[in-house]
Amino acid sequence: MQDQDRLSYLGTLGLYPEVLVTVLERAPFEGPLLIDVDGNHHALAHDMAASLQVVSL
Repeated sequence: MQDQDRLSYLGTLGLYPEVLVTVLERAPFEGPLLIDVDGNHHALAHDMAASLQVVSL
């Protein structure tokens, strides 16, 4: 997946710089993460999640 495609996809999920994201569940064995973005739940692939920079609050 190209960087622009990845950014576009993340944008459709509401993932933008400085947005608050809550990790609801982490599947084992590099499975997906279930995240909450502004009240919407999304499954995010492990490799996609690994490309994000996050800060723990």
